[in-house]
Amino acid sequence: MNESLLIELCSSDWAISETAAAVLERTVIRMLNDSTYKIDPVDVPIRANMNALVNMDGDSGNPFDSLEQDSVAIIPLIGIMTKYSSWYRYGCDELANIIRLANASDKISGVVLYANCPGGDIQAVFQLQDAITNMTKPIVTLTDGYLCSAGLWVASYTDHIFALNAMNVIGSIGVMYTIYDYSAQDEKYGIKSTTVYPPESKWKNLPERNMTKTEPDDTLLIRERLSPLAVQFQNVIKENIPDLDLSVEGIIEGRDFYAKDALQYHFIDGIMNLASVVEFVKNEARKRESILSTF
Repeated sequence: MNESLLIELCSSDWAISETAAAVLERTVIRMLNDSTYKIDPVDVPIRANMNALVNMDGDSGNPFDSLEQDSVAIIPLIGIMTKYSSWYRYGCDELANIIRLANASDKISGVVLYANCPGGDIQAVFQLQDAITNMTKPIVTLTDGYLCSAGLWVASYTDHIFALNAMNVIGSIGVMYTIYDYSAQDEKYGIKSTTVYPPESKWKNLPERNMTKTEPDDTLLIRERLSPLAVQFQNVIKENIPDLDLSVEGIIEGRDFYAKDALQYHFIDGIMNLASVVEFVKNEARKRESILSTF
């Protein structure tokens, strides 16, 4: 694990499903305690095939330009979202650059964001948001599994959201924060630490410090960190998916739904296979060209 990714895992706020958070927590703890442990690089082939697409300096041109005319770029948003890359997976900042390259190529008519994502780091959202909102070509999301939390946050900026089958999972609009207490482990190794704050820094880390008291107090953590993020997340979804049925209990408060119900509540725009979604994107591109040609 590289240093930037480790810092991100240990310091960021996360919009993520609880199950994925539990897996991430156990992975981090194991990696910190076992230097021989490595994550199975399940998406190394994806990284190997897309490495050239990350180069934004123009030295080798735009790799998408080598494709056939009217191609649709299928860009994966797979797994837990992190801002930074590691040796075995792409970070979202790199994926944002790939989207920008696709948009810049004359050979690409549109983009499918192919997602199976339980959420992730809040800071991983914003470069993707910027890349998507500045698209001049159609971009849609197709989920093949989970589209939850920060993953849905990103997808809400695309033109349409589709699911591959009726049992895909969509939702989990919410944020969470986990504080780790390593004191028992430190005691095992004879490590004792003392942290001192001067009166001039009385607010520094105060929400987190309050949680490590004998009687933890989460008031500040919720008020200062979690609630503002949760409200911002809800506002983004309400603005980007204006037809969402807000009368459904829990729909913007962390509840998730199978795609067949998400379609009924207007979370998604349809259930269709990849070939149909690609053709949909091409049709959207033709519509835009037709509109532009009338001016």
